[in-house]
Amino acid sequence: MTVTYAASSESTPQPRFRPTVIIHGGAGNIVRSRIPPELYERYRASLLKYLHSTVTLLNGEQEEGDGTKKKITPYSAIDAAVHAVSLLEDDELYNCGRGSVFTLTGTHEMEASVMVCSLLPETQGCEDVKRALIKRGAGVMMLKNVRHPVQLAREVLLRNDVEGHRGNGESMHSHLCGPYVESLAKEWGLESKPDEWFFTQKRWDEHMKGLGKGASIDHDTLPKPGEDISKYLSQGTVGCVCLDQWGNIAAATSTGGLTNKLPGRIGDTPTLGTGYWAEAWDVPSSSTRRALGLSCTGNGDSFVRVAAAHSAASLLKLGAKDSLADAITAIAGPGGELQRSAGPRWGVTGEGSGGIIGIEAEVPHDAEERQSEEPIKGKAVFDFNRGGMLRAWTEEDADGVLRERMMAFRDEYYS
Repeated sequence: MTVTYAASSESTPQPRFRPTVIIHGGAGNIVRSRIPPELYERYRASLLKYLHSTVTLLNGEQEEGDGTKKKITPYSAIDAAVHAVSLLEDDELYNCGRGSVFTLTGTHEMEASVMVCSLLPETQGCEDVKRALIKRGAGVMMLKNVRHPVQLAREVLLRNDVEGHRGNGESMHSHLCGPYVESLAKEWGLESKPDEWFFTQKRWDEHMKGLGKGASIDHDTLPKPGEDISKYLSQGTVGCVCLDQWGNIAAATSTGGLTNKLPGRIGDTPTLGTGYWAEAWDVPSSSTRRALGLSCTGNGDSFVRVAAAHSAASLLKLGAKDSLADAITAIAGPGGELQRSAGPRWGVTGEGSGGIIGIEAEVPHDAEERQSEEPIKGKAVFDFNRGGMLRAWTEEDADGVLRERMMAFRDEYYS
């Protein structure tokens, strides 16, 4: 399903930034022996397809059924990120939306979030970003029948109550859960599906196999004591971070949670500062403004305990790290804060396992310095602390050409 939101053309300024996108499809104990070539190719094809679709919309084009493209108003970062995650939510390969795992009692409880920041808040380029910056971020949780939880998170983010009307579900709440927010989804025109829509045999088999073994990071149950943990494929939450043409960065994230989690368990995905973050700030020691967006995946309970997303952002903002890549590695890389948080249980219980994707960018304060023929560029970054992380992103090659890439491990799958 394609989200049809787009930036308002009435206030669209000239583009200043080169759109950048990064998507993840889960991280954990992913090893080659658990991903045969045919499965890897399915992941590769889907992630690159969704990446390309998102980049195309950010650039103000839309692909028709015959392969041609038509010009449209470029998507904002919010709408592009929601578009990408909506596609993932309809893909049974991933633990979100239709492919969500089951709780201990055989039900679904889905979660999602959206957050935004702007390098140039005075000229965001579209009305939705202007509204979104009031709350900054929003999470929804314990959803059972909303087809696209990430679209509901977007609506909660945009529907503020700054004027005190309290009509049509508007509020200043950042976290909403359960039946009432599902009723708001229907009121706001979002699509709902019956329980059968979210049933997949693969997830049900995982649920039945894992009963009595506790919650697992997601696709497969954890091994019994003494079993080789490398046999188990773990993937999880999906997410997307986008930088649009006007300097807005948005992070959208969605998950079905842990396989066989206790009903009512809330993870990092909808929780501000733990599974997602977006922030922009003026750098006191220079004449620049910096911004970042983050989306996390892995063992959500561990991400909550270390406030993973906000911790990574703070390392950069407070000057402890010089780049977002270094900040992410300090939290989610090998030997990082997440791994240390598991203590002696690392590699045994699934605690601490995961990864983070992000985008960083900066812009000079001086308006004249921003008037360049070359667009300002963002940088997509990532790291993870176990076997792999499914991700696809855009990056510039040595010739200045923007390439679309996909990887599952630290080296190429076919190396």
